[in-house]
Amino acid sequence: MDVVGRNSTAGTITGTGITGPFVIGLKASNTASFYYYESYKGAISFNTIGSATNGQGNAQGLSGIRVFSVASRQVPEPSSVLLLASGLVGMGVIARRRRNQA
Repeated sequence: MDVVGRNSTAGTITGTGITGPFVIGLKASNTASFYYYESYKGAISFNTIGSATNGQGNAQGLSGIRVFSVASRQVPEPSSVLLLASGLVGMGVIARRRRNQA
């Protein structure tokens, strides 16, 4: 990953080399901002204006960058869980009736 503009208030990040969703964290002074990307090709421009200011209200320079890979999970929909549960209950009822008839 190449960063142009480290210790300044604006710059670009190139060559993240990450496929899929990821988060970039930018730290300026003692304040951090995080940005989520589904996927991205090319350079990412950044600025620290509005995220960290000194006593005079001027933007602080970038002091750190972190890149986090995001693992996505598939969460079942409530209707799918309900359908599965009702099917299991139905199978239990049928099995119980067969046992009682024998």
